[in-house]
Amino acid sequence: MKKFVQATAAAMVLVGAGLAGCGEKAENTVENTVEETANVVEEAGNVVEDAGNTVEEAGNTVANAM
Repeated sequence: MKKFVQATAAAMVLVGAGLAGCGEKAENTVENTVEETANVVEEAGNVVEDAGNTVEEAGNTVANAM
């Protein structure tokens, strides 16, 4: 979550810099930061999905033990 917040904050700063007219390099950096943020969000979704699977497996183990 910390990495996501940092990437989001960086994206906001860089978008502001891009809007201020800092040129193509800033624009490319913004695009890369946005892409990185999307990757972090996807990774976080995978972690949540894995946690859900673990909970489901634990439930199945308990059910089988009964």
